[in-house]
Amino acid sequence: MLCVQCGTDNPEGSKYCVSCNAVIPMAAPTGNPAQSNLDLDEMVDYPVPETHYQSPVLQHLAWGVHEFIDEGGELDPILEAYDAFREIFEGFAGEIPKIKEAYYEQQAFFDEDPMPSQIKYSISQAERLYKEGEAIFEDYFDLLESLDEDEEFPDPQPLVDGTKKWLECNDSVCVTFDMIMGRQQFLDEYLEEMTEILEEKMAEEGAAGGSPPPAPADSTDLA
Repeated sequence: MLCVQCGTDNPEGSKYCVSCNAVIPMAAPTGNPAQSNLDLDEMVDYPVPETHYQSPVLQHLAWGVHEFIDEGGELDPILEAYDAFREIFEGFAGEIPKIKEAYYEQQAFFDEDPMPSQIKYSISQAERLYKEGEAIFEDYFDLLESLDEDEEFPDPQPLVDGTKKWLECNDSVCVTFDMIMGRQQFLDEYLEEMTEILEEKMAEEGAAGGSPPPAPADSTDLA
């Protein structure tokens, strides 16, 4: 299992990277085809976040939902946090085509390399969870707007369900960026290693063949 931080190949089932001690996300061997628009590979471990990543905006949203349900709070804090997370995700969504293109090009760049598929899967999960959460919120907000003044508020459970979807969405986004950072570090180290090997090989060949003839100073030396 490749570490998302440093690219080290760890033994199957490892919880921590043997190289950098980073947490390795739990994995589902095949994912859930009904929840993804990717062609899932049965031989790839797809990342599943173990815990929630911290998000001040979503914490504000969750607290607003709690206040609204249990303390009779206002809806405005929920709407503010809702709009803020939509703006954040739209920024991420703008980068998705470039990320997907980059990792489609890296597919099979290394033998038995699962990370491009893992990254595409995490992106797909983030998109799915965002859209599902947005739909839940929008349906509830539409229901509130249609209420008459003498009608009671509908069951607020959709606010809880939408928040959970977006917490999971944020986790998938964060896992994606963790993997991208780890991938970049891995590629940088791989390039450095290959450069050193090439330089050593060229030095060995130069030593075996003697000193190369000097380059001509100008065209008259060619005669």
